[in-house]
Amino acid sequence: VNMGQMGDDNRFPIQVAFGGYVPEGTRITKNSIHHSLQRCVVIQATHDVIVDHNVAYHTHGHCFVTEDGIETGNKFLGNVAMNIVMSTKSIDAGDGNDQTDSFASAFYMASPSNDIQGNVVAGAQHTGFFYESFLRVRGASAEYKLPGFDTLNVKHMPFGVFKDNLAHGVQIGLNPGFGRSPSEPMTFFGFSCWSVYDCFHSQHSHNL
Repeated sequence: VNMGQMGDDNRFPIQVAFGGYVPEGTRITKNSIHHSLQRCVVIQATHDVIVDHNVAYHTHGHCFVTEDGIETGNKFLGNVAMNIVMSTKSIDAGDGNDQTDSFASAFYMASPSNDIQGNVVAGAQHTGFFYESFLRVRGASAEYKLPGFDTLNVKHMPFGVFKDNLAHGVQIGLNPGFGRSPSEPMTFFGFSCWSVYDCFHSQHSHNL
């Protein structure tokens, strides 16, 4: 409760940063996060983490996050996010831009190459499931010049599995991004939404 420091980078309740390819079975599971001042679970420059069966309530900014766009193979399974509200202070992304926590999303994926399955969003001020649309890797991964930071086109990265997720009480249920054209066709399976302004919202994207 009351973890995180609003507007300060790397001040989140739970964060795995620069872990690279973690050992099989590495997981963040069965945590209760409520009244967080900034985000919930953040994965940065790390691959293959399992984030499962966590519950978040009344948290500020994006909640379940892959941050820089370089992250792959992480699995967000059976999590619940409720009453996700905007942050009033922006985080510097390290590339001249601010992060977008003022448009709070329960699931915010800077990289699409991660699995999102069996999760529930029950109230968020903006989007239930949002995939960022930056062209290149950003943040500390770009600052520290991790492999692929200058060649990886995030808009063309393949999506992971998106299956059996639910959103209600949000403005937009699912937004796969602007101008996205993944290298492999992407299908969103079994998505349910109600009490939303827009269930699925995408602009100028292809191969979805």
